[in-house]
Amino acid sequence: MRSHIGKLFHISDWLNLFRSGTRAGQHMKKYDVIVQWESVVGRSIAAVAKPERIEKHVLTLRVQHAVWRQELLFRKNELIGQINTYFGENIVKDIIFR
Repeated sequence: MRSHIGKLFHISDWLNLFRSGTRAGQHMKKYDVIVQWESVVGRSIAAVAKPERIEKHVLTLRVQHAVWRQELLFRKNELIGQINTYFGENIVKDIIFR
């Protein structure tokens, strides 16, 4: 890493550096999936499926109705792709629907 002494950086640059270089930063990315859920998947899916947690790259979603649970199960790979594309890395490898 090159020296940053004497240079000014925007706070977002420091946050990105922190997120990419620390274990705590990796946990922040998981939290971002939950916080930005509607932006990632859209309003209609966010209205019926709520993210609960991410552990070991597995996202757990609470789905309101069995019909939606089945629909999202069919679209699981699409959802994983949307999430990982949105964040630019493989944050989620699997989804559990409850």
